[in-house]
Amino acid sequence: MQPNNIIPNDMHAISTENNVRLQRGAVSDFLASLAVIEHPVDYPSYEIAVQEIIDLMPVLQLNGIFTHLRLRSPKAIALITDLFPELTGIVE
Repeated sequence: MQPNNIIPNDMHAISTENNVRLQRGAVSDFLASLAVIEHPVDYPSYEIAVQEIIDLMPVLQLNGIFTHLRLRSPKAIALITDLFPELTGIVE
């Protein structure tokens, strides 16, 4: 499946029937935020990365990312399972 089969080429994002926002680049944004969590430059950067992860989790869950990928970072696992306890055992 090509990305433009989900989100048309002329759009950056869409909302699903249950109001989940799907956007281009969600996985790469998530990975970039995880990198900041691992090695934050300062606390404001860390806070922004945490908020980005919170905002992206519904999209990532809807797309089934944790069916295919597992996190290896103890920091990322701790953060995500603190914020989303229902993912305990899924992201690990």
